[in-house]
Amino acid sequence: MKVGILTFHRALNYGAVLQCYALQSSLEKIGVEVEVIDYENAFISKFYSPFYIEKMNPRKFAYMLYAFRSKIKRNRVFSQYRKKYLKLSKSTYTEDTIKKSDTEYDVIIVGSDQVWNLEQTQGDLNYLLQFVETARRVSYAASIGIEKLPENQYKDFERELKKFAAISVREKSSVKIVRDVAQKDAVVSLDPTLLLSKKEWEAVVESSALIVHEKYICVYKINSSKAYEYATYLSKKTGLKVIAIKPDRTCPKAFQKVLYASPNDFLSYIRKATYVVTDSFHGTVFSILYEKQFLACLDSRKNNKNTRIVELLGMVGLEKCLIDSSEKIVDAIENNNDYVEVKKKIDVDQKESIRYLKEAINL
Repeated sequence: MKVGILTFHRALNYGAVLQCYALQSSLEKIGVEVEVIDYENAFISKFYSPFYIEKMNPRKFAYMLYAFRSKIKRNRVFSQYRKKYLKLSKSTYTEDTIKKSDTEYDVIIVGSDQVWNLEQTQGDLNYLLQFVETARRVSYAASIGIEKLPENQYKDFERELKKFAAISVREKSSVKIVRDVAQKDAVVSLDPTLLLSKKEWEAVVESSALIVHEKYICVYKINSSKAYEYATYLSKKTGLKVIAIKPDRTCPKAFQKVLYASPNDFLSYIRKATYVVTDSFHGTVFSILYEKQFLACLDSRKNNKNTRIVELLGMVGLEKCLIDSSEKIVDAIENNNDYVEVKKKIDVDQKESIRYLKEAINL
């Protein structure tokens, strides 16, 4: 049996490329041949291009030179990761040619990430597998990214989802959407990154050349949160320096900034940190997998980005790590997390998610 994975593997995003590797590895473990379909969505490629600027104005034009150099370097390290760890299809497909991939696979799995958020792809229905006619259609931890589907998308979702043999989503809210729109049952599965153990992730971490001789706080901020504020507070309490991965323009000058960390280095910085402060779902995931004392910060904007972190921490019983004020930081870091119990809870969901994958691909 040959399985193709369709996801956002070309994004310059740690979570996107690491979840792709994890799903690939998990499928290999259950005994199937796997490839990542090297699909190039035009909008995603443009967004991560060094030449892309959303709206031109003098301020952004001045920033373009810095952004250009940054994206060039980030493209390089992510390309090296994809070549080494992802088993990509021999052909690279576009929206015009993706249909040719249909007959290459017995099963095509779409997921994880926000592959069903049409705003992320500018309406690309190929992530709903509209091009598939012969292969078995399956999703794994696919995300719609919103709690209510726009009415103008109902017909497309209804038509395509009804053709799926099995549907797995990432958030509970998506289960209801699938049921309401397509009258199909869906299950919530673990993010692929949680299907691999700490030991299995060492295959990626070992490729990192990162050497740090002193204790530090690792901060990874990607949303509108108080992660930098909390990391500063924690630094003053502990006397430890702060290392910021992919810092934005609000990052304090006192922090040590890491601008072009590879996915391997990203894992290594979390693995070797004494404390982790993050508002990222995958930053939270790897803090848990590496059994860290960590602070999970909420995005201050009202959106769906908080849902995954809140649901994850609730699932493993680490709600105390969710921080919305400085007053809670001391309690969160002084009480050691019970990772024996956390692992037991993850193991249960791992077994269920793997069972779903086996049944979904008819293994």
